Amino acid sequence: IIPDGLKPLEQDERDFKVGALLDLPDPKDIPPFFIDGGFADGKIQEADDCAAFASIGACELEDGLELDREAYFAFAKAQSGAPESFGLDLRVAGMTAVKIGCLPRTERPAEIENKPLDFLRHLTNWPNVKRLIDLCIPYRKESIVFIDTSNGRDYFDNIISTMWKFRDQKRAVVFGTLFDA
Repeated sequence: IIPDGLKPLEQDERDFKVGALLDLPDPKDIPPFFIDGGFADGKIQEADDCAAFASIGACELEDGLELDREAYFAFAKAQSGAPESFGLDLRVAGMTAVKIGCLPRTERPAEIENKPLDFLRHLTNWPNVKRLIDLCIPYRKESIVFIDTSNGRDYFDNIISTMWKFRDQKRAVVFGTLFDA
């Protein structure tokens, strides 16, 4: 049994809400569409890197290159302030792309290949972290926004409307489900 990985997202009135910032298309006017293409490396581990995995997949879609999932996980764990704790919330996972950015997979240090995730979660185990962060800068995101129920729409309609609005920019929606919440 895997412990709860996704941590609940605390409400923060400073979060940008996509429906409040932008005019989203009416879901009734959106044609049926299918999202095509790969998503990261297609591997879900039985570990607590799911939020980082989803976030890096969204970044890969937009950037059009393979990014280092374990580096992103380590940066997100450092941003959380609790690298030993299990799981992340989506704000920390998303804001890591804004504050740090993403490391291209081709820049992954050879000496950490094939190390377990429990080793990689600690930035202190990574060589030359300053250099790695510098390599992430070109892949920083400008912002993240949160989807809520707005303009008389539920989450599903706002997710579909947001995905459709940003389809040409290849932006993704990252979400998680807390089954026991």
